[in-house]
Amino acid sequence: MGGERQTLFFTLPNSLEKLKILRFDPADRSGFFHLHRLTLRQASINAEEGCVLWEAAGGDIEEVAILENIHYFSSIMGDVFFSVGDTPQIIIELPKSVTEQSGQGRLQFEVVMDWLQSSDYLAALDEMRIMRRLMVEKQRRADKMYRRIDVLEHKMDAIQRTYIGKILRWIKFSPFQF
Repeated sequence: MGGERQTLFFTLPNSLEKLKILRFDPADRSGFFHLHRLTLRQASINAEEGCVLWEAAGGDIEEVAILENIHYFSSIMGDVFFSVGDTPQIIIELPKSVTEQSGQGRLQFEVVMDWLQSSDYLAALDEMRIMRRLMVEKQRRADKMYRRIDVLEHKMDAIQRTYIGKILRWIKFSPFQF
């Protein structure tokens, strides 16, 4: 684990053919971190000049990868990832075009990331608590609305089964006409 933004390079073995899944373990403990960019490229002498085969940046990483023991949220601090255990994993299912090219030379996986400092950690933690409280409140309101809808559906059903309900159906009355 480091501090400020850094670029990590992982050279994959030459013998990889038909690479379908790539897994990256960004940390060995709980905590917050930024993932700025993930890149898979054909390796060359200069690490940053190889042909890019696959790339994702910031919040797009959540869309294209499976996050195991990691939560993502966008905040005033940017795209923040939170490891909730000591085995966080980012699992990338590579597109078929990358799988087909994987046996054509050495591959390099590049990660641009940083680990948040303590003040950032506390700010993000506070923001996460606020977001959780808002989510709980919204869920409570939604549950209350669903219970109310359920009660109204039962009342409508009871009315339809009565004599007046039969008459209303006969004259094709709907409470939603008005």
